[in-house]
Amino acid sequence: MKNNFYKMLSIATATVIVAMTSVSSFAETKTDVVDGDRQDISLELNKSVFKKADEVILVNENATVDSISATSLAYARKAPILLSSKRNLGRATRSYIESLGAKKVTIIGGSDVISKETENNLIRMGIEVDRMMGQTRYDTSLNIARTFYRDYGFDKAFLVSSSVGIENAMSVYAYAAKNNIPLIWCKKENTDDVLEYLKGKDLSNVYLVGERNDFPDNVEKNNKNVEVIDKINKARSNIATLRKFYKPEDFNKIYMTKVNYGSANTAQEFISLGVVAAYNNMPILISDEDMSYEQKKFLQTEHVNTVVQVGGKIQPYSTLNLLTSRTVMSSIILTFILIGVVYRCMRYGI
Repeated sequence: MKNNFYKMLSIATATVIVAMTSVSSFAETKTDVVDGDRQDISLELNKSVFKKADEVILVNENATVDSISATSLAYARKAPILLSSKRNLGRATRSYIESLGAKKVTIIGGSDVISKETENNLIRMGIEVDRMMGQTRYDTSLNIARTFYRDYGFDKAFLVSSSVGIENAMSVYAYAAKNNIPLIWCKKENTDDVLEYLKGKDLSNVYLVGERNDFPDNVEKNNKNVEVIDKINKARSNIATLRKFYKPEDFNKIYMTKVNYGSANTAQEFISLGVVAAYNNMPILISDEDMSYEQKKFLQTEHVNTVVQVGGKIQPYSTLNLLTSRTVMSSIILTFILIGVVYRCMRYGI
C-alpha cells in the first residue's frame, strides 16, 4: 500500500518539477525595453527616428483613438506624433519640438482636448498651428481621411469597428502608415458617412477590423475585395495578421507591446509607436504581461533576432509562468489533495 502511494507521489512530484522547467523564448533573441510614463516612451521612440522635422502632429495624451486615426497622415508628412495634456505642452515636449526645428504643429482635436492656451503658446514660439477635428472621434477620423486623400490619395482603407479593443487597430496601424492606407474608425450604429465618402473611390481593398456583424451589409455592395481582419484577444494574438501583411524578412526585428486586452486605458504608451514602427518597417506583436506559447513559437519560427518591448517588460513564455497562474496552481493543489484522499482511503481501507 505504501509503495503504491509513494509511486503516485513520485509521479506527481516529477510531473510538477518537469513542468516548472522554464524554457525561455528569448534564449537566442536580443531584448530591449522602452519603458517609463507615456511622455517618456513617446519621446524615446520619436527621438530614435526623428532628428529634424518640419511638422509635428500633437494629440492629447489620453486620445489614443485620435492618434491612431492620424498615424498614416503623420507618416506621410514625415511628422512625429507627440503628446500634450489639455493645458500644458510640457517642458520636455516643448524642448523636443524646438530641437526638431518644426515650423508647423497640427493639433488633432478641438479645444476640449488641447486648449486654446496651448495653441497660443505654440504660436508665440513662432510656429504655425493648424487643427483637425470633428464633433466626435469618428468625425475627426473621417476628416483626417479626407485630408489624407486630398493630399496623397489612397486605394485601400482600414475600417476599424468602435466595438473592438484598441489593440486591434494597433495590429495594423504601422503597416497602414507604411503603405499609404488610412485607418477610419466606424461607430457600429452609424457608418453611413464613412461608406458614402468611400463610395466611388474604386478602392482595391477594404479591410474591416472587427467582427463582420460590426459593419453594415452594404459595405460589400459599395466596395470590392472586402476582407475581415478578425479581432484579437488574449487567446488569439495578432500573429496571423502580421503574417498576412508582412514578409518573412520583416520579422528580423519587431516591437512587442504590453497591453490590457479590450481596454484603451493602457494604450496611451503607444500613441507614437505606429509612425516610428512604420519608419523602421517593424511589425508590432501584441501581448499582455506574459508571452503565450503561440508567441514563443512565432519568435522561433520566424527567426526574430531582436524584440523591442514597449510599455514595460513582458515575461517570456515558460511553464513556470504558466504554473503560477491561478488556474494551474488550483489544479496542482487539487491533485495533491486527491492524492492525500487516496492515501487515506488505502490506509484505512475505506
